[in-house]
Order: sequence, then C-alpha cells, then structure tokens
Amino acid sequence: MAWRYECGDCDRRTTWMGRADVEDVRHQHHDTAHRGKAPAKERFTSNAERVADNPRQLVFVLVIGILAAVVWVFDSIT
Repeated sequence: MAWRYECGDCDRRTTWMGRADVEDVRHQHHDTAHRGKAPAKERFTSNAERVADNPRQLVFVLVIGILAAVVWVFDSIT
C-alpha cells in the first residue's frame, strides 16, 4: 500500500511511497517550508481500495459472514 502527503497551504504533494517515508517528508517539509509550524490543511492519501468501493468484495464479505453465522447456529443447536 502506498501513501501520499499533500500540504494544503502551499500545494506540496509527494509521490506515492511508504507510510514511514511520507511521515519523514512531512516533517522535513514542516521544518523547511513552514518553520516547524503545522499547516492549516494537510492530507494523507492511500491508494488502497476500500471494500465498499467494490460491490463484488462487499458481497463476498457478506456471504462469508452469513456462512459463519449459519455454522455458529448449527453448532449451537447440535
């Protein structure tokens, strides 16, 4: 999974990189561009796909949950 940092005050945007690298770039940016002060607007963006964005994945998770509930009920009855 890759992350990107965006500074809203000065339109600074990093490339996609690891979370730790983005944190380092963020701290360096604060020290150099904002003299250690946190900008008013900043955003971390991930390129990970959420389950709710893909209906097939959502249905798969729902089916697994229903199967687990059926097995649990069947196990409780017997």
